Amino acid sequence: MLETWNSTIYESIKQKLLDSAIKLIQDERCGQVIDSQLVIGVRESCVNLSTLSEKSFRIYVDNFEKAYIESTESFYRIRIDEYIQKHGIRSYMQYALQKLAEEETRAVRYLETQPEFNSVPKLMKVCLKTFVVDYMDHILSEVPRLLHEEDTNQLRLCYELVNRVPQEIDRLLVLLEEYIRQTGLKDIRTNAEIMLKDADKYVCRLLNLYVRFSRMVNDAFNNDPHFLTARDKAYQDIVNNTSVFVTEIPTSVCSGISRVESRCPELLASYCDMLLRKSPTNRRLTTDEIEQKLRNVLLVLKYVNSKDIFMRVHKSHLTRRLILETSADNEMEELMAGRLRK
Repeated sequence: MLETWNSTIYESIKQKLLDSAIKLIQDERCGQVIDSQLVIGVRESCVNLSTLSEKSFRIYVDNFEKAYIESTESFYRIRIDEYIQKHGIRSYMQYALQKLAEEETRAVRYLETQPEFNSVPKLMKVCLKTFVVDYMDHILSEVPRLLHEEDTNQLRLCYELVNRVPQEIDRLLVLLEEYIRQTGLKDIRTNAEIMLKDADKYVCRLLNLYVRFSRMVNDAFNNDPHFLTARDKAYQDIVNNTSVFVTEIPTSVCSGISRVESRCPELLASYCDMLLRKSPTNRRLTTDEIEQKLRNVLLVLKYVNSKDIFMRVHKSHLTRRLILETSADNEMEELMAGRLRK
């Protein structure tokens, strides 16, 4: 029966059926209400004919599936450039995500979902190229401005698009890392004079930068491990930068040769001393506040390259506190020592 239908009827009307089905789908994309069963009926006819023999498997693929995928691509090719020209690339990011979701839902409704046909993944691969891959340069060109504005909502849309193309994610990572590095160093240079005179302000400034960039990675990039790593690399460069807070450390007693190092470990150790000895800073803080600030020091210290410098200066301050009996809280001293050993 199916063989007779295929040879005597279907072959003579298939193009008209396919054109009618595709036209209905186009109308639906344009917002019109259609009878979806008419489209499904054409698909089912092609699928049923494809079960006649292994060779006939191509009837659905070469006719309905091929027409569906090609018409989807051509439908949006015209509209995407018009949309970007009229609304801009930022609005397009939301548009692209919306259309990708719509087309996936539509594909599940109208294409064959049996695994052996693999129709939906094929369609979505074409959609991804049409909406994202072919416009990747446009999308990424907007990222520096979005980072500068700290527009996490728009950055999240950008991330959701770029993340669908694994081979392109490194380009977004590079932009984020460079933004964090340059923004952090600019902030440090702008406030260098104040920070150098006040270790408390120095540590608070570094911590605020860490919190600021961490919030961005969470809100815009869903705490993606790759983006957390980019944050860490850039923040480490900020902490260890020698263009602002620099000191020279002798490589040996006899050689007379010294190496250039960031003053960060020295300033962190001095800040710990302010918190742990009897000082105006210590007296105005509660025990919980002191403990939290020491935790903050340890967080920044994690990114310091020359931890040996911190330990040397910290031990020197500790020795002085013990000799002069100026430690404000022995339990806090032991707590800090224990955390440094970990």
